[in-house]
Amino acid sequence: MASISYRNITKRFGSVTAVNNLDLEVREGEFLVLLGPSGCGKTTLLRMTAGLEEVSAGAILMNGRAVNEIAPKDRDIAMVFQSYALYPHLTVAENIGYPLKIRGVDRSAAAAKTMAVAKMLKIEQLLNRLPRELSGGQRQRVALGRAMIREPGAFLMDEPLSNLDAKLRVETRAEIKKLQRDLGKTTLYVTHDQAEAMSLATRVAIFDHGVLQQAASPQEIFEEPANQFVASFVGTPSMNFMAATVVAEGIEIKAQPKRYVIGLKRPASEHGRPVVAGIRPQHIRIGSGGAASALPVKVFITESLGTEFHIFVENGDSKIVIASASPVDLATGEMISIDFEVDKIKLFDPATGLRIRKW
Repeated sequence: MASISYRNITKRFGSVTAVNNLDLEVREGEFLVLLGPSGCGKTTLLRMTAGLEEVSAGAILMNGRAVNEIAPKDRDIAMVFQSYALYPHLTVAENIGYPLKIRGVDRSAAAAKTMAVAKMLKIEQLLNRLPRELSGGQRQRVALGRAMIREPGAFLMDEPLSNLDAKLRVETRAEIKKLQRDLGKTTLYVTHDQAEAMSLATRVAIFDHGVLQQAASPQEIFEEPANQFVASFVGTPSMNFMAATVVAEGIEIKAQPKRYVIGLKRPASEHGRPVVAGIRPQHIRIGSGGAASALPVKVFITESLGTEFHIFVENGDSKIVIASASPVDLATGEMISIDFEVDKIKLFDPATGLRIRKW
């Protein structure tokens, strides 16, 4: 297994900074998912780790040794690409066993190892087929097999499931998680799919515009976001955000027809401070309309996802999404009341986007 350290890593393409001054430690055996929107620098970081892109500044260390000047083939890593990158003229067995062939491994030993890897991936019956005869999911398993047979210190995976349909993506995701757990190999996995990240990772590193925003467990990312970007990027539907002000009674949200205050007390020194109040759709309750603490809102659309129901409501300029596990029967234009789980509300600085922590 390998540990990987990024020390002040920067990557520039001309005037564009793809990765900016990154410090990050990847522990041995960890499944670290690099998550963020397209163009945030996560694939560039993976390619620098593999040696496919040069580092503009800083150092990458593997097991404590700087590898900036070490050739990709000597870095003890194996990469799985989004496009599978299989040799079209070689059979499945030949594709999987190719790393052993170029090492000069004895044919019988290579064949035995190829069969062992194929059985682990449940594709032993496909060994004589060509890539064009395989489904997308089967091709991805072959690509995984070719990486596994090298027995590297670390796996690097660049959106390996993005070409699969939704059902197959979920199935293959579970297989990758089990494989990583069984093999115990350090794994860096790039995706822009938050469900993929949250289900696979032991830790998630979230990037935006080349800057690391937060690296933590999936649960901590969801429950304790470091800033407004992380809070908005993780979670479906996205977290609701409302402009607010700290007042003596708590947090006053801009609402109509009267002022609406949530009893989330802050120190007197913060009274008058503008903040952004964030709350996840799952932490909003639909009330009967009689409670003094309830916020009146108007329904403008509802959605049924089978296991969850989304209600989109508004109050003045505030647009709010509610997620309910129970079916709802609400009409467009209907007035209802909602209230919030106060202890689930997060506050953010509107200028910096940073989370305002409890004192």
